[in-house]
Amino acid sequence: KSLEFLREIGVLNTVRSVDAGFLLEGAKTDLRLILDLEPDRMIIGVTARSWLDISAQELYQNALSETINYVIERYNAFVVIIPQVTATLFNDDDRIVSRAILTKIVRKDCVHLLEAVYDHHQIKSIYDNLDVMIGTRFHSVIFALTSYVPAIAIEYEHKTTGIMSDLGLEKWVIKIEEVSGSLLIAMVDDLMKQAAEYELYLRGTLPDYVEEAKQAIELTREAYEASLGR
Repeated sequence: KSLEFLREIGVLNTVRSVDAGFLLEGAKTDLRLILDLEPDRMIIGVTARSWLDISAQELYQNALSETINYVIERYNAFVVIIPQVTATLFNDDDRIVSRAILTKIVRKDCVHLLEAVYDHHQIKSIYDNLDVMIGTRFHSVIFALTSYVPAIAIEYEHKTTGIMSDLGLEKWVIKIEEVSGSLLIAMVDDLMKQAAEYELYLRGTLPDYVEEAKQAIELTREAYEASLGR
């Protein structure tokens, strides 16, 4: 959509590329060891953000809380709520929303909210440890996918559907304005049934897509060298 828009307004020296987030590699973090979890305990990651007006935001947060309560009871999952963005500027700090979600969790012993501020390599390594991802921040979904973690993406901007469709994963997207506990839980149940197939698909699809992301490096180098007259 961005490329089409640029061309519509006359910016023609553009090429389509792949999000650089697909190239990020993480440090090594053993989340199970840190949280003292059994080797076979399912870990589900969740990211949330502030985006909607007050009433709609509360419905969205309630849907996430309801879903977290459900996966704990239904799948004996341990849920890690991950602050993808912790920017104090303009109060864009996912920990604020995450704390509100946490207040409505029944079994708080089965949930952990990460409160620290992580750099990009550390945050990527956290997603490496997950079994399933329910992500609103789309780069949290990207980081999970590149770790071959089946993910559900909650869309707040068109880039979510754009990239998920690019990967053939559009069925795993739900718009943030449409999120409800029942819809999200149904999607989680579907994902659980197809988790092995989903992971296998990612392992077959992601390597080539990651290679496409590397093309931006070469394009940037060529453009820079051309600007120097080389």
